[in-house]
Amino acid sequence: MNTYLVRRTRTPHTTIQDPFAISQTMDRMMRDAFGTGKRATAFVPAVDLTETADAYRIEAALPGWKPEQIDISIENGILSLKGEITDADAPAAGTKVHVAEIRRTSFLRRFALPAEVEADQAAASFENGVLTLEIPKAEVVKPKQIRIEVK
Repeated sequence: MNTYLVRRTRTPHTTIQDPFAISQTMDRMMRDAFGTGKRATAFVPAVDLTETADAYRIEAALPGWKPEQIDISIENGILSLKGEITDADAPAAGTKVHVAEIRRTSFLRRFALPAEVEADQAAASFENGVLTLEIPKAEVVKPKQIRIEVK
């Protein structure tokens, strides 16, 4: 039986075996693609926008946020979700940060709603880090059933 020694070197074109190396490579690629500083740490909440016959429902994942940090507005058919972080929300002076992966930056998301809505009747709730917004459709856009008379 013969034994062969095969030497493999790591080049950018070989498969990365270490899962942490993959993570570090992806982090570097994202920093390179989006720059450094605040842009690189931008936070954009994940959002689901669904529709029923009567309303639109928006759910936004905002873990770690407080309801008083979030502003919701509807103007000209545009829904705006805005989160503001202030200096009071930052770590206390003299705090030494060893790892900072939680995004604590302000955000703004806008959505064009597909139809007219009753903005003054919208209801919002915040539970377990999820903002839920129910916006009723205007009467003019709700589906109407028309009966056919048989003669």
